[in-house]
Amino acid sequence: MRGDEMIYLDQRRRLPRLSPKAQHLEGIVAGIADAVGGDHTTDLSRLMRLPGTFNRKDQRNGQEPIPTELIQCDSSRRYSLSTFEPLKKKTAAVERAEKIASMPLSRPRKVSASKADKLDDLIAASGLAEPGLRSEADFAVCCFAVRNGVDKNELWRQVESVGKFAEGGSRYFDTTWENAEDHVRTQKYEKLNGKVSQKTSFDERSRWFS
Repeated sequence: MRGDEMIYLDQRRRLPRLSPKAQHLEGIVAGIADAVGGDHTTDLSRLMRLPGTFNRKDQRNGQEPIPTELIQCDSSRRYSLSTFEPLKKKTAAVERAEKIASMPLSRPRKVSASKADKLDDLIAASGLAEPGLRSEADFAVCCFAVRNGVDKNELWRQVESVGKFAEGGSRYFDTTWENAEDHVRTQKYEKLNGKVSQKTSFDERSRWFS
């Protein structure tokens, strides 16, 4: 937690996305692994095991930790990153992110009276939220709006003087809106992917959104 911002380690929402540079490096690592038949771990945060430390991967299953050893070191040996770039491949995480980004969102529309009332309640709750909970409430407002086709500019007019939206201004609102779009797209992807994997018919899938 930083100030009024909260990141939930057990939830995907609002987690920082990998930078293009990190995605590029992970793709190269994945390609090298394929080429040499090596470990297919491509997460950069898990590739920093230093000589002298222990690999405790299977310790929970009763295996003794394995010490990490430096097999060979030649300080004069250097390779340009460009040497390995032709081996680059898409990682599963990048492929998933691209599929999520392609998920359509609800088109802007005039919402029903009941949904407008619900949105008003969420905005009111956002204005009343205590420090430490305000980002959560603001995120709920934007998720509901994205999910139900509320126009972004119209929502901004409704919240620009409310709570943290008023303090953070349009920049904070834009960030919260983008995170909400990503969250809604991810939910739709997981729902569609789960349904499709069960080999439902086209007619059945068409009824999910009727």
